[in-house]
Amino acid sequence: MRSTLLIVFALCLPANAATLALVRARNTLSCGVVHAAQDWSKDDVHGDLSPLGREFCRAAAAAVLGRAEAAEITAYPAEAEAIQALKAGKVDMLAGITPSISRSLQDHLVFGPVFFWDSQAVLAHAAASLAALDGKTLCFLDDTQAASVLMAAKAARGLRFIAFPFQEEGEMEAGLIGGHCAAVSASLSALAALRAEIGAAGEDLVLLPDLLSVVPLAVATRADDAVWSAAIGAAADVPVLAEMQHVTSDNVQAMRLSADPVTQHLLGGDWSAASALGLARDFAVRELAAVGNYGAMFARSVGQDSPLRLPRGMNALCTHGGAICAAPLR
Repeated sequence: MRSTLLIVFALCLPANAATLALVRARNTLSCGVVHAAQDWSKDDVHGDLSPLGREFCRAAAAAVLGRAEAAEITAYPAEAEAIQALKAGKVDMLAGITPSISRSLQDHLVFGPVFFWDSQAVLAHAAASLAALDGKTLCFLDDTQAASVLMAAKAARGLRFIAFPFQEEGEMEAGLIGGHCAAVSASLSALAALRAEIGAAGEDLVLLPDLLSVVPLAVATRADDAVWSAAIGAAADVPVLAEMQHVTSDNVQAMRLSADPVTQHLLGGDWSAASALGLARDFAVRELAAVGNYGAMFARSVGQDSPLRLPRGMNALCTHGGAICAAPLR
């Protein structure tokens, strides 16, 4: 009976305020992520970052429904398929989509906070920098965006590596293991996956600190529900703000007594933001108790506690020299 009343209520709401009621009526939040194929293709932009996307799906479910396990997660093979599913109403949100003006306007999407900065990078046999690859072979997949970026960087920076294109990822991997390639270039996430796949054969492989381009990943919602888009944006900001305020899943209840005004706003001391979003006053407390802060989410999904072992790099907090940041929740 309660679910029926919620559905009727949702249908009576204006078009820009109905999603939250519908999600509550079915008691699940449907979320899409991009699960890249095991083998690279020339259309791939990232490696498989779906574990981090799933973390943000679960965070949103905990914020909206009070339970991380209420996230119903669907994996799509590419961003295009994920966006079509969102536009068709098959999912309520996406976690792990590259923001762009064309997608905002043509696909009628709203992008929330960037939660991961990918980049084109270089995986090398114990080289200290790109300059150390002078005269050595740097391999890449031909006819890809990575190839264009690499050759532009070579010209702009006056680098003198030997560019060697491959048509297939498997052949390039064999070239790296066999020593034909001193290094390979692709997205940072794809290179981390390659290093994990090679395992012991690539013990000396290191991700160089030189970044040739940056590509953001964010949460996304349809543009027909401003309240829902704002709620999902706030849910994505909460773990980042919590790490900035040193709030964890273990200390979140104790931190509710903090005298710091930013922490008070985050943990429900001022309920005006939550009320405007239609969320419970303590939605951030429930979310953090379920998934922890951004540092914990990053570490277990793509960071030091995962097979990818990605360094924080650009994904360090803005207060620590990175590009991940969140404004106070108010």
